[in-house]
Amino acid sequence: MRHQTLFHYLLGLSPDEKVLRTAMAPAPDDATCYFLHKGHIMEYVKIGRDGKKLPTLFFGPGEFIIPAHTEYSSLIQLDDTKITAFARRLIIGTLRQYPASANHYRAFRQRYHEKVAARIHTLETMTGSERFQHLQTTQAWVLELAEKVDIIAYLQWER
Repeated sequence: MRHQTLFHYLLGLSPDEKVLRTAMAPAPDDATCYFLHKGHIMEYVKIGRDGKKLPTLFFGPGEFIIPAHTEYSSLIQLDDTKITAFARRLIIGTLRQYPASANHYRAFRQRYHEKVAARIHTLETMTGSERFQHLQTTQAWVLELAEKVDIIAYLQWER
């Protein structure tokens, strides 16, 4: 089962609550994670009845991207990117064939979960201006590459 803590948190759902696919949801592809070699990517989910776009995380070069939800979160390039997609079946096959690869897989999943935990922490504890300072300190490139409306939504979001 895919870890969906951020998705559940953003929508105010219990972590145990199942999120079912609707007829309007896009069909998921086989890719479950990506490695970003070059460029920058923003992940967002659409929330509310009006389908408001809520940026969830920003990714830069050298990071693994695990979408918060395969059917409801979207990735958008903020500049010229080069990524490698990893299909779930290939990841599982590699882990079975090369058990030592589990350490690498566990390490990048741990880094991703730490990033999600930090994002949830900023949402729960920081004001909009504190979030701006944090974003400026940790990922200043977001302020140059992302649309202003997306930055504002990222900074102002409250559950």
